[in-house]
Amino acid sequence: MPEEIEIADKVGSVSQSRYAQIVAELRKPVETDSSIQFTIGDYALKVEPMRESGGQERNDELFTVKDSLFRLAEDIGVSYSVVKNARWTASRWPKDRRVSRVSFTVHKILAGIGEEEERFAARWAAAGVVGQIRDQLRKRIRHEMGRAPGAVTTVIDSQSLKAAETVGKDSRGYDGAKKTNGRKRHLIVDTKGPPLFIMVTPADMTDRDAAKEVLFRLRLMHPEITIARADSSYAGQLVTRTKKHLGLTLKTVSRPKNTPGFVILPRRRVVERSLAIMHARRHTHDYERLIQHSESLITWAAITLMTTRITRRSSRRSGQPASREAQRD
Repeated sequence: MPEEIEIADKVGSVSQSRYAQIVAELRKPVETDSSIQFTIGDYALKVEPMRESGGQERNDELFTVKDSLFRLAEDIGVSYSVVKNARWTASRWPKDRRVSRVSFTVHKILAGIGEEEERFAARWAAAGVVGQIRDQLRKRIRHEMGRAPGAVTTVIDSQSLKAAETVGKDSRGYDGAKKTNGRKRHLIVDTKGPPLFIMVTPADMTDRDAAKEVLFRLRLMHPEITIARADSSYAGQLVTRTKKHLGLTLKTVSRPKNTPGFVILPRRRVVERSLAIMHARRHTHDYERLIQHSESLITWAAITLMTTRITRRSSRRSGQPASREAQRD
């Protein structure tokens, strides 16, 4: 959480409204740059189409692929690496699969995904579509339960889990408390269970350190939220800092003293339940090479659960008494 944020209605040294204007103004040159990069890549593919694996066979052609791209780069006044990267990225993203609001850099990163369908699905997350689907479903669930679309109170918690061999050392860590080598999921839900925000970090990051970033993003995305509930691992200076810099009240719930075994803490059952029901077979371990893919898959799991919840409510016969969950605050 940046130290320079003094009040809740500021981002850095500017107001939130001015910050939104800056973001809107910067999107234009980013989109222009992406269009230029893809144009270079498309024309480079016309000069030298992509070949099958194994490289170029020796023949009597005057130019090799590298020579042709070098000449093209020199003639248009850019570096060889620019043309090379643009050509490869354009080959991985056909024109009808590109997303206008997603930068060329993000397209280039996602181009490294081997599976074509997985690569094209990842663009939804990069464009923010997955988050929008999650938010709309959450609002619909709250509406059907007679609640306001926007939550005011939230609950935060984390979950450590083992990571597979596909997860690199740069995005994994060891959680000494849970004795787990892998990653940690940080989840924020409203009082009814649907998630508002999901972030994945290496498992060695403490809850307090991760909460600084999680709560900062939550405040920017949902300024209507005023209270966040958490367990005692979030206590300490974080409570004061959150109130001072974000205008957000962080209420911690401590475990009763001298109480062995499992204990249900007040107001925290909803986030524990959300973490549990999203623990499908695919999510018992973290297999994703990139943290962004892990966050996206967890969000899709939440979307699946919310759609199931909505369809079950819709198919329930009229006149049947509401469930205890619907009656519970």
